[in-house]
Amino acid sequence: MKTKNTVLRGIIAMTQSNWMRPALMTLAILATVLVATGCTPHH
Repeated sequence: MKTKNTVLRGIIAMTQSNWMRPALMTLAILATVLVATGCTPHH
């Protein structure tokens, strides 16, 4: 259980840092675009 709490604290610390939030947002947007364009059949 100790390691789980440490991982959670690390994730919280990363998401609270200034550069991680825009990076995560960009990744989320890119993932959404890739899924939207890649998974829909174009034929």
